[in-house]
Amino acid sequence: DAAGYSPLTAINQGNVDDLRLVWTYAVRDGSRWLATPVVANGLMYVGEGTGRILALDAITGELVWSHTRTFPPDIAVSEANRRFRGVSIYGDTIYWGTSDSYVVALDARTGVKRWETKTADYHDGEGHAHPPLIANGKIFIGMSGGDFSARGSLKALDALTGEILWTFYTVPGPDDPGAETWNWDTDYPPAGAATWNTLSYDPELNLVYAPTGQPSPWTTTPEGHGDALYANSVIAIDADSGKLRWYYQLVPADNWDRATYESLLVDLEIDGVIRKALIQTGKIGWSVVLDRATGEFLQAFPVAYDNTITGWTKEGRPIY
Repeated sequence: DAAGYSPLTAINQGNVDDLRLVWTYAVRDGSRWLATPVVANGLMYVGEGTGRILALDAITGELVWSHTRTFPPDIAVSEANRRFRGVSIYGDTIYWGTSDSYVVALDARTGVKRWETKTADYHDGEGHAHPPLIANGKIFIGMSGGDFSARGSLKALDALTGEILWTFYTVPGPDDPGAETWNWDTDYPPAGAATWNTLSYDPELNLVYAPTGQPSPWTTTPEGHGDALYANSVIAIDADSGKLRWYYQLVPADNWDRATYESLLVDLEIDGVIRKALIQTGKIGWSVVLDRATGEFLQAFPVAYDNTITGWTKEGRPIY
């Protein structure tokens, strides 16, 4: 639910001051390294943008195994190159999205590769820099590459076999719904809307919520004067079919790279009624509250200084 909250209670306000350094491990990654360690069954899993996954003994810090991937010489054409935010674990398997556009499954105890699946062509600028979301036996993974003019997408894979089950493109094709919100008479075909950030999932609604980045090109001059769907949006995708259930565009016709971030899923009492809510706080200095079942705009409130948006219409469209 992307709440960033742990129910664990062993560390609390009363004893947090007693924490002391026990061990350190020097990684070799000097790039844009943003990985969060994942700890399970006594092992700590850490990934590096250079292409190495480490499994450390969580008690001693000793290296238990490492898995190294050799990237092609031209990997710099992928925006995910040397950017890494971590791995995911499901059962006894570590899942890793690579900058050369593969999902790799490793044995969590040994580091032996079980399978890998190619998800795209990194020559188009895209790749994976963040850990996938795993639910109901499926791997849901987005992509980086919006700054490199890759076409945004979200994919679901079978967690056991790696088979790609569906793909949803966050930039419509010429004949798809939403195509009218782009300018097609240009040397720069519609692209961007990368799904590069943390996903959220509601098991009751069976919906995956993906935030999207800015359109490419970045400004409305070559884009045209439409909203450029589904850039700068929250999209709600049926986890089984990959079909769009609803969308909400936080920043239509973006000129400022005001991407959306992860969506917090929380039940809130609003006007005396408990609503299944979604709170989206992107780059705009506002939090927007939506009904996560329908996408209905409920309210917005400022959380930081912003001189781009002065308010919101009752339908939830920003007033620039």
